[in-house]
Amino acid sequence: EVLIKWGFKEDPRIPEECRVDQMTRIKDSGQAGVIAYAITEAGFWVGSVPFALGAAYVATGEIPDWTTEEGKTALGGYAFVLINFARLIVPARIALALAFAPWVDENIVKRINPPDPADLPEDCVVEEAGAE
Repeated sequence: EVLIKWGFKEDPRIPEECRVDQMTRIKDSGQAGVIAYAITEAGFWVGSVPFALGAAYVATGEIPDWTTEEGKTALGGYAFVLINFARLIVPARIALALAFAPWVDENIVKRINPPDPADLPEDCVVEEAGAE
């Protein structure tokens, strides 16, 4: 149940023709969804490469030397593991982006591109402060 809720597995109770893939859910979130996805992806890759190098250092006692054949081979192995790990947690990264989208909408999108009051329904227009 938790894996379904977090987006790691498809819900078998939903008919096949009614299921929506995760990237469509990101696109349906609009600008905020796309920006949240870009932020989470950038954060993942900016953080994972130093983490991977640190893990290699902890495991072997040295950072791989990519000027030697042995170092290039080790670096290729580390890259293989990193890429496969990144692929494994794609659903978690997308779920994080979808959870982050409302915050991005409120704190980034609406501050940069505020909604036009003329486009809002009359009962949704906020009166100016001091206008009584």
